Amino acid sequence: MNKQKQIIDDRLEAWLAAAPKPAASPEFCTRVMRAIEARPLPWRVRLYRFLFVPHTLNWNIAGAGGAAFVLVVGLGLGLAVLDRADGPLSTTAMAPTAAAKVTVRFEVNLPQAQQVRLAGDFTQWQARVVLRRQPNGIWVAEVPLPPGEHEYMFVVDGNRWLADPRAARYRDDGFGSRNAVVAVPSA
Repeated sequence: MNKQKQIIDDRLEAWLAAAPKPAASPEFCTRVMRAIEARPLPWRVRLYRFLFVPHTLNWNIAGAGGAAFVLVVGLGLGLAVLDRADGPLSTTAMAPTAAAKVTVRFEVNLPQAQQVRLAGDFTQWQARVVLRRQPNGIWVAEVPLPPGEHEYMFVVDGNRWLADPRAARYRDDGFGSRNAVVAVPSA
């Protein structure tokens, strides 16, 4: 049985090697190159990715020693300043102010769907947000988002990407489709 499978695999490889390899159309190459040269991301998205997306750090001995030195000196100076303080420090005065998030309700009427998820620039286009099915066939999710414009799509039954049919605005995604856009006001 194993020898027969090997013969079939060898025939398949030979057939694939001899098969014609059509060239990609110029339109396809142009679309791919345009997608590669994607528009720059807004500063908020770049900042979010810098702060919250995992990064790989490459260290060497000199860099690690320098970082340890800066850490020790910084802690020493910080403790020296605290020793000289006349009164207690207010933690609210030292806390950074973060932009308040606004809860946005996403809903789509898909009574035949088995599962609906939400993907957008706020999830790095991963279908992470699961919508809940209501008895009337409408799928709903509430997501806290920072102020600004956010692009999103619904992922239906794990494989069909659907722009929100009720969105007020849409934006070209660079791949021949369009994303829905939601504008989140400041709180």
